[in-house]
Amino acid sequence: RSLLVGYFTAILLQLLVAICLILLMKAYPTFQFSESLALLVVLLVALTWGVGPSLLATFAGAAMLIFFALPPYFSLAITGTDDKIGIFLFVIVSLTISLLASQAQRARSALEDEQESLRKSEQEARTRAQQLEALFEAVTDGILVYDADGRMTQTNTMARTMLARYVEQEHLLQPIPHRAEQTNLHAPDGKSITFDQIPSVRI
Repeated sequence: RSLLVGYFTAILLQLLVAICLILLMKAYPTFQFSESLALLVVLLVALTWGVGPSLLATFAGAAMLIFFALPPYFSLAITGTDDKIGIFLFVIVSLTISLLASQAQRARSALEDEQESLRKSEQEARTRAQQLEALFEAVTDGILVYDADGRMTQTNTMARTMLARYVEQEHLLQPIPHRAEQTNLHAPDGKSITFDQIPSVRI
């Protein structure tokens, strides 16, 4: 949504409104709501392109209302007090719409920036997780991860290879106390290891 397109559209739509007003006033000489169509253009432009084009739509709409819709026609002079008040109110309401549109545009931009930042963070987290997973699997030592109950939750490739060779699957699914009762563990010096000395228990 280029701003140049917004500026061009603001002028074009207000010109079309002016033409419609001329035709309406010819068909219905007592038509009294000439500012409403111009306000709709300001609102549409503000919601679509933001504050800059909506300000242009405001002043272009005011000029075309004065020139085409208010007597003396085809002149920028405003003779009637009611007409002056009407144009003044039109400008005030249009500026208010532009201000609100500017705030909404900033909020939308901030939200889009936050969403983009969140997407980048999620992508970085996924990439980091994949790298850690690849490193975990590539370690040549067997790594076993246990939960708080002593159940094995994750192993790397080397650990799975060793366990598949020496340990039954049903044994691995049991908590540490049950496994310790079924296994005669020894330290490198040949001494027996008690349940409290098992590394995964100490951690």
